[in-house]
Amino acid sequence: MRRGQSCCEKGGVQVGKEKGEILMREILEQPSAIKESLSAVDLSELAHLFRKPLSRVILMGMGASFNAALYGQFLFSQLTHVRAQAYLSSDLLYYPPPISKEDLVIFVSQSGHTVETVRAATLLKESGFGRTLALTNTADSPLTKATGLSIVTRAGVERASSTKTYVSALAVLNLIAKAAANMLTDSKAYDYDPKQRLMLISDLLADKMGGWSEKIRSVVDVFKQASVRFLLARGFNLATAKTGSLLFKEAAKIWVEAYDAAEFRHEALELINERAAAIIIAAGPTEQVSRKLAVNMEKLGGTALVFTPMDLGFDERIDEDLTVFPFTTFLELAAHAMALSRGVDPDIFTAMSKVTLEE
Repeated sequence: MRRGQSCCEKGGVQVGKEKGEILMREILEQPSAIKESLSAVDLSELAHLFRKPLSRVILMGMGASFNAALYGQFLFSQLTHVRAQAYLSSDLLYYPPPISKEDLVIFVSQSGHTVETVRAATLLKESGFGRTLALTNTADSPLTKATGLSIVTRAGVERASSTKTYVSALAVLNLIAKAAANMLTDSKAYDYDPKQRLMLISDLLADKMGGWSEKIRSVVDVFKQASVRFLLARGFNLATAKTGSLLFKEAAKIWVEAYDAAEFRHEALELINERAAAIIIAAGPTEQVSRKLAVNMEKLGGTALVFTPMDLGFDERIDEDLTVFPFTTFLELAAHAMALSRGVDPDIFTAMSKVTLEE
């Protein structure tokens, strides 16, 4: 895709497309993309990857795929109690961490062509390391050829910023982490079918997202009035905040900074004044401390909107690792709405392309 070109252009002229039409369609396709992707996973093929000894799970990616890797880090460390670490794929090329034969390396790339991720996987393959897994939306891609095993999601062709391929990757990571937990423990870690639980979440997502319009408008209104903008979250949803930040930059062309809400107190709270606004994702055991942060910000003159699973129509008892699906979709829709409010077409990349093919 050349600089400034819409994916629906012919000869530089847009043909029959409303602003943001493609991004919105792909966001709305997420529930079905999750289901299709989960249906394609054969857990029996993965059993040998989680054989003992398993010392560590390393997850690598770039951009939104790194955010998925970060989510995977929390999943594996919290659910399987195996050490897990997310790395930028580029770090393996220049600042490689020590990797042992007892480690499992998972490479995430929605396109399967991301230059750093493909190079990192190829480097490991050439070194003789074979305990690798690719998670991608593209079959027969350079990444699948460079890894020992691959899972190909079925999100369909994606043309705008990463949305349905991203949440499909999250769903598959959730499924395999819970399957790994059952494989690595003497007693079954989960007394329910993780795949069916994820299918249920996708159904709820399809049912609930149409009722978020007012809350999305509140985000747009707050961010339009601010000159300093933050997305704050903790735990599993740190990946959500980082992905939301990416979407606001790519789609709406505005700067929004993502922070771990705890780290925010130590680093950026000094920036809060009447020109600052934050969206705070609050779930799980840190919900109340996140609400406290919002109060502190407002005392400093800033604006803070707190969103919980219940605010998006989900039961307050929803497992925290599953809240990433409604929260991510909500921020995607907010970024889309923000773009349209600014007269920006979120389907067009002006300074980059969807897939990064050079360092």
